[in-house]
Amino acid sequence: MMAGITDQDVFGAADALVANGQKPTQTGIREFLGGGSFATIGPALKKWRAALAEQHELAGVELPGELAEALQQLGARVWGAAIEAAESRLAGEREALAAARDEIEAEVQEHREAVQQLEAEAEQRIARIDELEQQHAAAMEAAAQQERRNAELTAALAAAQAATAAEVTKVEAVISERVNGLEARLADAQHTIERLTERNS
Repeated sequence: MMAGITDQDVFGAADALVANGQKPTQTGIREFLGGGSFATIGPALKKWRAALAEQHELAGVELPGELAEALQQLGARVWGAAIEAAESRLAGEREALAAARDEIEAEVQEHREAVQQLEAEAEQRIARIDELEQQHAAAMEAAAQQERRNAELTAALAAAQAATAAEVTKVEAVISERVNGLEARLADAQHTIERLTERNS
């Protein structure tokens, strides 16, 4: 919003609107100036209207031809100077608005580029997360397979140990039976030897 509007600014805007065939109003002057407070524009517009009414009253007074012509020329010069000043001020404001628009557009473009960069980084991170999740799932599956394999090997080992124990028990039983048989035969042989020895003595 434009700041520091003076009565002269309002007067110039009102004159410019009249020159364009428009009725000067507070809203019209505010739009023409590109901003301003109604509290400032309203009183200034009243002054302008009062001065205009006074000019109309003076226009009704008959003046000598030379004085009237001089006043007319002076009024034309003043009017031209006011129009030129208003146009110059508007040109400056248009340049300022164009520069501000360019700056805003540059800032918006910069923000867009930053957003695009962040989106690209986010997509890369999401892709990396997906990759890690797949690797984790593969590792978990491999671990589960290894656990199943370990369980199978443990069961097979237990079965082998059980079979070995049973076989050892059978072998021990056979050996024990043979030892018992040999001991019995040895006892019979000793008994026979003792009898033969007694006979020969």
